[in-house]
Amino acid sequence: IQKPLYILSGGYKFRVLLAQLLFSHPDVLLLDEPTNHLDIVSIRWLENYLLKFPGILILVSHDREFLNTICTHTADVDYGTIKIYKGNYDQFIQQKELEKEQKEKALSNQDKRKEELQSFVDRFKAKATKASQAQSRVKMLEKMEKIEIPRSSRQYPQLSFPICRKSGSIPLRLEGISKSFENKQVLKDISFEVHRGDKLALIGPNGIGKSTLLKILVGQIPPDTGYVHWGYEVHTSYFPQDQKEELDDAMTLFEWLSKVDHLATHSTVRGLLGRVLFSGDEVNRLIRTLSGGESSRLILAKLMLQKHNILLLDEPTNHLDLEAIDELGRALKEYPGTLLVVSHNRSFVSKLATRIVELHPQGFADFKGSYLEYLEKQGTDHLNREVQLKLSKETTKVETPAQTESAVSREDKKQLQRE
Repeated sequence: IQKPLYILSGGYKFRVLLAQLLFSHPDVLLLDEPTNHLDIVSIRWLENYLLKFPGILILVSHDREFLNTICTHTADVDYGTIKIYKGNYDQFIQQKELEKEQKEKALSNQDKRKEELQSFVDRFKAKATKASQAQSRVKMLEKMEKIEIPRSSRQYPQLSFPICRKSGSIPLRLEGISKSFENKQVLKDISFEVHRGDKLALIGPNGIGKSTLLKILVGQIPPDTGYVHWGYEVHTSYFPQDQKEELDDAMTLFEWLSKVDHLATHSTVRGLLGRVLFSGDEVNRLIRTLSGGESSRLILAKLMLQKHNILLLDEPTNHLDLEAIDELGRALKEYPGTLLVVSHNRSFVSKLATRIVELHPQGFADFKGSYLEYLEKQGTDHLNREVQLKLSKETTKVETPAQTESAVSREDKKQLQRE
């Protein structure tokens, strides 16, 4: 309790700050991306707390499940205005899509009616017996209120991560990796091979060593014991959980990205910035002025510019909006190289991973297959909030691992199939 915050993982640091806020007993809570860096158990606890919170809650979040659980109203910032919808995120989406469909239908009917009126005018305006009727239809056209469908301000980045060349068939081998901080061991005897083309998801609760393992792989910190063996023709690129590790606040976006590849032309750098939604004079903004989501998009531009065939991503969906998360998932699914990703985003991992490595206090479990297949065979769903809350409450109960895994697997398989 008396130790400094800097020794904690990102998730634990955030939990301390969140506790400081919540235990002050506020009447109004303003939360900006409160689920970032939190593991599933912590998110579920926060959901239960906020559901019972008696005051006013205003939050910004790109966690769809969190919004669906917590929100009774949704404020949509789009079309240059703000509109309040009753209901959670999915209900808001349904209402908004229905409004758009109704406007499109009304516009289609109006266009059809205009064509009919104009056709009558063009046909009979020169005919004396029909002149008054034609003039009447001209007035109807003039009085008809124009239906416009405004352009949405929602934008999708355009992401793709081509590889420089193929790596060897075994691009990475870990041998007996262990790591402790003071008296706490976070990694214990981690040994496995990564095969070319793997899309490997590292999962497990906060503080278990997922980010530490990635930092060991990229050489930021040394292991206490063990070795990292990179294979033939391996080129890596890294997305850190803490963006400050990567960015220089004093530089402009264009200057920073240009440093990544000195051979990149002016138009190439501007083109990549445009693909992550920085256009015009925005490329000359100072990095210190960027929001969390903008900083993440800038690092994604770096990944598109760098030469690599292995991507190591630590919580890449943190701070990104839902449009960017969808586009990142699509681009990574098509990525022809090898991927190691740490994420607590259940939907993201489910759609992407072809291999699961679960870190736990005793070491690790390695499963070759999708997240759904992992649940069918292994059991514990680290990305399901209800399941993790249940498991954390039942740690004092006597229950065999087989019983727990069977019960969890059946329920989570149904949930994933529904998604």
